[in-house]
Amino acid sequence: MPSILAGNGGNVKTIFCILAAALCCQPSAFAAAEAAPADRGGWVLKVNGSPIYQDEVSRRLWSVYGPEVVESFITEKLLRQEAARLKISVKPQDVNRLYD
Repeated sequence: MPSILAGNGGNVKTIFCILAAALCCQPSAFAAAEAAPADRGGWVLKVNGSPIYQDEVSRRLWSVYGPEVVESFITEKLLRQEAARLKISVKPQDVNRLYD
């Protein structure tokens, strides 16, 4: 966990775990897509003429990477908020200079 979370006594970690569990274990989020083929978001590719629909790709990606993506968003948001609070800013050229 980032050091900005260290002083929170585990509350942020607990909230994250609850949020991740709620998001990952909520099957009703996909029930509508399964029930209504017309709302599948169109196909993104075909394999031997058989379409793979956007909602299928989204569900697979969410089930495999969802918790990691949620954690990444939370971490990024917390870091940006802490940087803003501390009035820390970094210019793109400073970042580029590190990778040149």
